[in-house]
Amino acid sequence: MNGYGLKIKINGEIVSNAGFDKENYVLTGGTTFVKRANCCEDYYFNIGGLDSDEDEHVDWYRTVVKVGDVITMEVIDGPFDPPNHRYKNDLSPEEIIQNKIDFYNKLKEELKGHISA
Repeated sequence: MNGYGLKIKINGEIVSNAGFDKENYVLTGGTTFVKRANCCEDYYFNIGGLDSDEDEHVDWYRTVVKVGDVITMEVIDGPFDPPNHRYKNDLSPEEIIQNKIDFYNKLKEELKGHISA
């Protein structure tokens, strides 16, 4: 069974055929541009995802991008390259819930002027 995947080309060169041969997965590809005053600049393209059956995050490719780079993504149905990196979330289920509660409380405080009870 083939799922959908992405053939990635950077400046005309194929860099990855990312995807999963399984039913349950998340696959993402995109560019990120971060520029903050007095801090940092980060411009990159990456493709990664989640092997939902194994509960593992995966990465196929990441690179710095610059003005003039041409990034092409084509939807494919395989064959796929294996991910270059796999890693699991080290948090326990209780820690994950606590992080979500903490984030909820932070947002609740941050947005209190915009939410009616």
